[in-house]
Amino acid sequence: MAFADVQKPTAFDALCASCHHMEGPDQVGPTLGKMIGAPIGASTSFPYSTALKGYATLNRIWTAETLRAFLQNPMQAVPGTAMSFAGVDDEDTLNRLIDYLGDPAMVTHSDEAIAISKLEADPEYGEYLASECLTCHQADGGNSGIASIVGRDEVDF
Repeated sequence: MAFADVQKPTAFDALCASCHHMEGPDQVGPTLGKMIGAPIGASTSFPYSTALKGYATLNRIWTAETLRAFLQNPMQAVPGTAMSFAGVDDEDTLNRLIDYLGDPAMVTHSDEAIAISKLEADPEYGEYLASECLTCHQADGGNSGIASIVGRDEVDF
């Protein structure tokens, strides 16, 4: 099924199409076709901001949830993003855009996305890794000459 066969919400043309396309080469913004399920920042021909590259290391895959947060308020979801868009306030419009971008005809299942989805968490190993940080950065948020990491957003890491 081609992207043109899927019902496109009018909001896509009004809010997105001036910078993004569903197919073809990147424009002002990257091509959005097959975005859901794809690695964040996957286009090799688009110069993503350092902020989005950092976000990609934390979230890795575009899901409906990561896309929702980004479209509601790009600057809050990814501080420092180059996308100069205020965000989508209307819940119905937001849902329609996410449904459009998440339509099965537009979902990709890259090898990386499949591998990540099969990973199982290892809490013991996570505690071990965090223990190195907690050697200097106190868990109680204290600051004895080294900045506290308590309460910081994941994107800071």
